Amino acid sequence: MKALLREDRAAVVIGDTAADAEAAKANRLPFILAAYGYGRGLPSELEAASFAAGNAGEVEVQLNRIELFCKLSGCLQGKRVVGISGVDTSGKTEFTQAYSKFLTAVGVKNQVLHLDDFHNPSAVRGMGGNPVDAYYQNAFDYDKLIREVLAPLREEGRRDKTVTCLDLDTDEYRNRVTCRVEEGTVLLIQGVLLFRPPVLSFLNGTIFLDIPFHEVLRRARIRDVPKYGKAFLQRYREKYIPVQECYLREYRPKEQCDVLIDNRDYDAPLIMRS
Repeated sequence: MKALLREDRAAVVIGDTAADAEAAKANRLPFILAAYGYGRGLPSELEAASFAAGNAGEVEVQLNRIELFCKLSGCLQGKRVVGISGVDTSGKTEFTQAYSKFLTAVGVKNQVLHLDDFHNPSAVRGMGGNPVDAYYQNAFDYDKLIREVLAPLREEGRRDKTVTCLDLDTDEYRNRVTCRVEEGTVLLIQGVLLFRPPVLSFLNGTIFLDIPFHEVLRRARIRDVPKYGKAFLQRYREKYIPVQECYLREYRPKEQCDVLIDNRDYDAPLIMRS
């Protein structure tokens, strides 16, 4: 496989055996696992690093996704702290996980952090006037994220720290989040209200995933209603969407980001501006 590669061309490996996956890893190439093939499966560490396809159509989906990540890495060349934002249900978590997997495949060390891990307790989130203003101003502990991770990383060039964060279900500080960023590691931070002061000045690369609010409600019906009930949609209409409208209006993340991606179709994200 090494002999077949050309330095001026991007490549991807598609296969169904451990040998295929090992060849991709050795050459720092993304690997698409043809899970419908005759191979006997992969060791867990190789499977975790692969883009799985359950049929031939999904191979094309994964190829399109990998091609986008190749372009994205070109746009963000040299960027070490990359923020990924978007409104609720825009696909931030799935997109960030897949991009992290791609970076690992091509030999780029990376670490993922979630702004959701830095929520304030419910008593703080409810402080102030109406629920929209309260959540908009107090939902996240940006100072903790900066103090524990971003400021030391900027000053020292590396950060190895385990932070005790809030468990949203119990409203107690019991979650342990480890940030291990070495020299050459790319830090990916994803969150819904991320591109605003004071965090914005610590990000040197920004990606915004764009979907309309009617799509937010459609996805919320699929994702959240089975868990929380139909009444939860009203919380989107009365609280979460108005909060994010304030965010879009005040900080204009779609206009200010380095890369704008249309993510209305999970399987076919499209770079709109870079």
